[in-house]
Amino acid sequence: MPTQGKPRVVFRVMEGAESLGLRALRREFGQYGEVTCACLRADSARLPSTVEVEFADSKATLRVKGWTGEGSHLPLYRPEGLVDAFRRDADAAFLCYADNFDSQRVNSFRDLAHFAQYVTDWCSATCLSCSLLWSPVRGVYAQMECAQKADQDASNDDDDDDDDD
Repeated sequence: MPTQGKPRVVFRVMEGAESLGLRALRREFGQYGEVTCACLRADSARLPSTVEVEFADSKATLRVKGWTGEGSHLPLYRPEGLVDAFRRDADAAFLCYADNFDSQRVNSFRDLAHFAQYVTDWCSATCLSCSLLWSPVRGVYAQMECAQKADQDASNDDDDDDDDD
């Protein structure tokens, strides 16, 4: 879970960011200070939306707010500002987490889109938003805001009727 009240620097991604990964974020922004969380966020269509970076030190956070992207290969626009992930996530209807991803194999927006598709296809859930995160304590994990599929609701109602026979 995100640390309560710890701000993250938010960047919008440029077109073609599907291959952008958590390791690249940690490499780029690790020079500013200790990264405590790197996050790739995708929208309901599983398209890259934003990245977020959280630092152990608030001074590093302020320095990164001035990042211009000069000399960087990352497909990011200048920082948009700060977000309190804990407060934002507290407003989500239903969040689910998946841990223990192999950090060498699951790293990019493309990998996140594959996982979100799997959840949509096999878990009877509609993905409202999804994130792939890294933290030093937890490693690589996914966070998804989900809603139950409408067809799943109907099939559950039919199953209940069978029990009454």
